[in-house]
Parts: sequence; C-alpha cells; structure tokens
Amino acid sequence: MAAAAMPLDELVDAGVLSPGRREGLEYPIWSTVHGLAVLAGPGPLRDVPGATRDHLEQLTLAFINESLD
Repeated sequence: MAAAAMPLDELVDAGVLSPGRREGLEYPIWSTVHGLAVLAGPGPLRDVPGATRDHLEQLTLAFINESLD
C-alpha cells in the first residue's frame, strides 16, 4: 500500500471520511499537490511573490479538505 493511502485509511477508521469516498482518493489529492508543486517550482508560477504562493497553498489545502467532506 502506498504511504499516501494510509492517512486516508486512518480518516475512514476515525469516521472523518466516509468509506464510499475513500477508494482512489489519494490520486486526485496527489495530482492536485503535484500540480501546484510543478507550477510553483519550475513552472509559470515560479516567480510569484511568497505571499501569493502561500495563498495558493492555502487554497489548495482548502480544496483538498473540502473534497474529504
């Protein structure tokens, strides 16, 4: 099992994430985080100010958090 899957399984065990939403959820989450990393690392957002990058990170985390509901 991939290490990224274990925290999601723990959320199911804790009753935070419904089992019906769990299957394969690590892949869209991973894709979202990886996408921001590529955009902000070597990509077109590499030169944005730190405050903008922080804001984009917070938006990404909020998007992921909302997907867990």
